[in-house]
Amino acid sequence: MPWIQAYAPIADSAGLSAAVASIPLVVLFVCLAVLRMQVSRAAIAALAAALALAVLCWGMPAGLAAVAAAQGAAFGLFPVFFIVLATLFLFNITVRGGQFEVIRASLAGVTSDRRIQALLIAFCFGAFAEGAAGFGAPVAIAGATLVGLGFRPFYAAGICLVANTAPVAFGTIGIPIVAMAGVIGLNDADLMKLSATVGHQLPFISLILPAYMVLIMAGPRRTLEVLPAVVTCGATFAACQFAVASYLGPYLPDILASIAAMAALLVLLRFWQPRTLFRFDHDLPAGDGGHGHTAGQVLRAWLPYLALTAIVLLWGAAPVKAVLNRSTVMVPVPGLDNAIARIPSAAAGGGRDAGPVPIPAKFKLDYLASGGSAVFIAAILSAAICGLGAREALRTLGRTIRDMRYPALAIASVLALAYVMNASGM
Repeated sequence: MPWIQAYAPIADSAGLSAAVASIPLVVLFVCLAVLRMQVSRAAIAALAAALALAVLCWGMPAGLAAVAAAQGAAFGLFPVFFIVLATLFLFNITVRGGQFEVIRASLAGVTSDRRIQALLIAFCFGAFAEGAAGFGAPVAIAGATLVGLGFRPFYAAGICLVANTAPVAFGTIGIPIVAMAGVIGLNDADLMKLSATVGHQLPFISLILPAYMVLIMAGPRRTLEVLPAVVTCGATFAACQFAVASYLGPYLPDILASIAAMAALLVLLRFWQPRTLFRFDHDLPAGDGGHGHTAGQVLRAWLPYLALTAIVLLWGAAPVKAVLNRSTVMVPVPGLDNAIARIPSAAAGGGRDAGPVPIPAKFKLDYLASGGSAVFIAAILSAAICGLGAREALRTLGRTIRDMRYPALAIASVLALAYVMNASGM
């Protein structure tokens, strides 16, 4: 007989049980925000709290709790961390090959107006860095670029953090959406629905965020001076984000929307310039705004990410996906598959007389159909585009794996925490 989940084990009260069930999340937040612990250690502490509560308060057999944690950790490593690793591998290849520096310099040299620089670098380029790398890259890279242009460091970081509100939900090739879908057991069709739902909400933020960012920089009057740029940037990003999230899925909204917004802003600047130049009080005289790279060099710098876009789109095409899915293996989790049962809720069509329903526990091994495989292939192509040999590409991969060992532990622990809370009924 399967173990049956309990939903009000604390004094037969749903409210008290919900309060106790929140303890692992409170532990996580306190460890991060108050004790300033390393993320991986904080996640392990929260996981330990969840395991203890699941066994001692929810009455879950310890063996089931341990296997549920193991399944969550495995999902955290594949496909979630695999996508992250492949994405950062591609990013590091473009950095090692010098292509990312060309992208950065070409954008930084477009204009001397601080408002337009913020739109291009903090908003558009920051969104691109969020989609292409995530994990702090938007603030680290876009912020450093603004500092190099003359922004004060703390000011630059603040502007980039505000700008990052728009793309973060689809960061690192859609990892937040992919991870959420895996935790709550969504199939590919439901993953698309989840992506579309987020894509129907977030564009409202994306639409107004460029105006808000410039407003806190320069005030209302100076914001109106660049209204064409603000509207072009926000409207293009929001429309593209809506379309990609709704019809192509969660992997490319940030990358395609940021490229579209950058392109639209650059086209606008060929026909329109602000009447007055906005500079800071501490600024040196403005230069000519050049970047010293030819059009061919700039195009070559963008090729790795154009290749990424093309391959991810190809992976999502129905005929290709159907072929790739033939290699997908659904592996029943030993000791957990149908070993737990839930009581259907009235909202789901159940009632007081509804019997417990066993919960399947299967690990989806889609080693070819995974989005991480598409990104990894794009990374290998990018190594050739950037002129990196096989040995240098392997070294870059090794460094990426080494640098990501603690984030990998954090991801695995957080997903294990989510699986334990799901399996126990918490």
